[in-house]
Amino acid sequence: MQKYIEYIRGFVILLASGLVINETLANDIKASDYPGIGRFPNANIKQYSNASYAKGLLPLTANSYENPSEFKKQKVAGDRTTIIYDVPSDTNATVSEVLYSLEAGLKKQGFDVHLSCLAESQFEECGYFLHQQIVTEKTAKSRFQSFKNFYNLNKATVGMLSATKGAESVWMVVAKSVYSPNIQYAVDVFKQSDLQLKEMVLTSGKIAKDVHESGRAVLSGIYFEYNSATLTEQSDSSMEAIASYVKANANSAFYIVGHTDTKGSYQYNISLSQARADAVKAALVERFKVKGTQLTSVGIGFVSPATENNTDTGRAKNRRVEIVLKL
Repeated sequence: MQKYIEYIRGFVILLASGLVINETLANDIKASDYPGIGRFPNANIKQYSNASYAKGLLPLTANSYENPSEFKKQKVAGDRTTIIYDVPSDTNATVSEVLYSLEAGLKKQGFDVHLSCLAESQFEECGYFLHQQIVTEKTAKSRFQSFKNFYNLNKATVGMLSATKGAESVWMVVAKSVYSPNIQYAVDVFKQSDLQLKEMVLTSGKIAKDVHESGRAVLSGIYFEYNSATLTEQSDSSMEAIASYVKANANSAFYIVGHTDTKGSYQYNISLSQARADAVKAALVERFKVKGTQLTSVGIGFVSPATENNTDTGRAKNRRVEIVLKL
């Protein structure tokens, strides 16, 4: 018995010391451990998935049978990585050994552990089917597909961990159920980040729709060098769309209107916005063969903002060029 205890203690020390960080075994699929989070010795990766942006919940406490939806939780969003591991049955490990080894590893890596629980049924310290409050059945059957019956776990010994470190939030579920010969565990990590919105590609149809509905259109995809009226090559596809729209409306005339944010003086921004409007008109006429008589360039600085100027996002929206129907 003493040898067995020392053997298990060795497992814990091995993980906590970081010696199994980023281990890759022959039975792994083509994937690696999440950086800075170790794996239980001899565990194999069975599933790996990543999403550049997702939203979720991090449980901070367990729930109860009486109020399953009532528990402390934290909303998380950002890059999401989910890894499913198998601990082969011939390791003779237990759920508690795996759970507490993982917990020791997280603490060694500087994570703050919020929830750590072990239960023989769903009515014990891990709450009442807590995992069903964290992920939907659809998500369980896809993102946790290789974790046998992850969504149910009604015939299992279950352990759970939740922890945070800086921008990273980790939720782990360890289980030995009747549905798998092995212990399995899931590592679900959110790395906080903002959603990177993609700018819509400007088309002549989009310009036509906006001008028809409101008499003007924001010319997205027009880029200038910093504090300059020099157009960049990134603007070419949008310039082609603008030229196509103006040529298709040969009997109409338009204003090309430059706008800025509120950084700098009024006169400076009037000059900058005028120079940028002039640059767009000049490029349309000289490079894209639009009739100059159809276009009048105007710079109005920051006197007609699209939104507030007290955030980076707002100022970016205010720095724009528009096309306005003249007649």
